[in-house]
Amino acid sequence: MTVPLRDSSNRADRIIRDRECREITGLSRTVRWRLERGGKFPAKIWLTANTCGYRLSDILDWLDERSRDSEAAASGTRWKSMAKARAAKRERAAAASPG
Repeated sequence: MTVPLRDSSNRADRIIRDRECREITGLSRTVRWRLERGGKFPAKIWLTANTCGYRLSDILDWLDERSRDSEAAASGTRWKSMAKARAAKRERAAAASPG
């Protein structure tokens, strides 16, 4: 049985395990551990002494936030200044090339 990632009619949260978290995020366990340790990824929930998982809603919210951050960065001045620098480099190269 496949459970949809987001179901707007039923906001009940569920716990996902490591494999599903990797499928959703595309991040290895080590990368998630490093991000979590730095406070940049949702914390695990320990279900028993040996079993942990993540709240699906936390993971999806984190992905939404990352998406918004990358869209903001793409429209930011950093990217514009980099494009300007590339254009100036092309102009210099065109001016330096013979006829």
